[in-house]
Order: sequence, then structure tokens, then C-alpha cells
Amino acid sequence: GIVRSNNSTQVKVVRTNIILTGSLLAGAWVDSGDFFFEAFGGTPQVFVGNMISASNNSWASLEFVPFDVGTNSCKFRVFNHGSVAANVQVQYAVLIIGPE
Repeated sequence: GIVRSNNSTQVKVVRTNIILTGSLLAGAWVDSGDFFFEAFGGTPQVFVGNMISASNNSWASLEFVPFDVGTNSCKFRVFNHGSVAANVQVQYAVLIIGPE
């Protein structure tokens, strides 16, 4: 959707989700490939929201952080803060807000 503003820049809001599947070693991280989304008029803010679903309980030790954000894509870094490997399939809600 688009949020109207009192200045010349309208704000666009995009809701989507992403699925993480894999095995992450304890205390390690992995970077995703590019995650593409609808193009913005400038660099948006990417927020990881609630977990939608998970295949097991290992998700509790994971931290999911967006980086390398551009006008139509970003990457995610997933940290495993746990003491054992996490074998997971997790789906997260993602909210992207930026200039139209």
C-alpha cells in the first residue's frame, strides 16, 4: 500500500515473507542470497516480523538480520546463538517501508 504524506515523497509499504531452510552450526552464521521485492524510489527499511511457522524447536536460537538493502533487494544473515546445530525450516513475516 501507499501512505500519503504532506511532503512530496509518498511512503510505500510492502508485506511479504521469507523461508529459511537449512542446518546452522552452533555459534555460526550464514548469509542468504539476494531476496528480491517490489522496487522502491529509494532505499527502504526492512523489518523482520513475527515467525509464521517452524519445523522444530531450533528456531528459538536463531537471529535473522537484513543487510545490503537496496531499492529492490536485500540479503539476510542468520545467526545461531545456540550451543547445538539448528536444523530448521522457518518462515518469517517481512515488512518493507520506503519512498514510493
